Amino acid sequence: MAKSLISLGANLDHREATMVEVAARLHRISRGHRAVFSRVYESIAIGGPSGQGGFLNAVALIDTDQDAHEILHTLKQWEIDLGRTRNIRWGPRTIDLDLLLYGQVVCHTSELTLPHPRMTFRRFVLEPCCDVAPEMVHPIAGVCLEDLLRQLNAEFNEVAVLGGGPEDRETLLQGVCERLVAHGIELEILTGEKPPCAKNWTEAYGDHKDSKNQKDDLLRWRIHTDWKHSGQLLNTPHKISQPPKLLIALMEPSQIERLYSASSDTFGGPQLVIDNSSSKEAAADDVAAAILAISHLPVPSKRSLTEGSERQHKG
Repeated sequence: MAKSLISLGANLDHREATMVEVAARLHRISRGHRAVFSRVYESIAIGGPSGQGGFLNAVALIDTDQDAHEILHTLKQWEIDLGRTRNIRWGPRTIDLDLLLYGQVVCHTSELTLPHPRMTFRRFVLEPCCDVAPEMVHPIAGVCLEDLLRQLNAEFNEVAVLGGGPEDRETLLQGVCERLVAHGIELEILTGEKPPCAKNWTEAYGDHKDSKNQKDDLLRWRIHTDWKHSGQLLNTPHKISQPPKLLIALMEPSQIERLYSASSDTFGGPQLVIDNSSSKEAAADDVAAAILAISHLPVPSKRSLTEGSERQHKG
């Protein structure tokens, strides 16, 4: 049996009842032991269309004799059963179920990526993970989940960018700046050629209807663009006094395959891998959503999946 972490999220239609139903089903597939559930957290919708309602989020720790692909198929079927549709990326959903970790398995296929590629920087995932499995080791980062969360809690909001060419990084960061201004977040580009979005804040964005006019009210993130790419997948940083909260790695598809076969060479912290063949818009969406997922703190609620799911399971 393998210990597995599964995330649950919902922001549509009876969201608490839907999550309790999933929790009861997780009890049934957890062989020999009861599923263990985190606290339920309230969080804002990250990415996707504006105007979405808030999410409930939780994580389950289960033991199962199903393999990873069987669990994935089970979760996706449950989503269909409970009314999940996938018309809009990061759109509102009745239930969202993700397999985060399956023991120490590392894989990257068209159907399944393990560990989940965005779990290391999403607070609404990491915080509930640390409720149930703080010492569980992330098999690529090589550190425990509690350490990953501790890195997100570091004092300085710093991101490092690795890979691609200067134009790739400039284009990416310009798109990220444009997306984050409405959220009151300013990016300071510390090295390299500054994109237009990093010029005078008032001149660039003073008239934006959703921006904040006073820089002192803004949440600032510093972006380092002087990480070097060498023989290893992710090398040590230059001119950075401490590990960044997030490493953004721009990679070709062949490099991504190496990442999932040579984990000992990778950065031991939260990271987001961007496929260089993806569209500029999608890449900027991913990075902006990652920074927002670090910036916004999920709030633990008084709800409990454990009590409700056990009553339903026994019934």
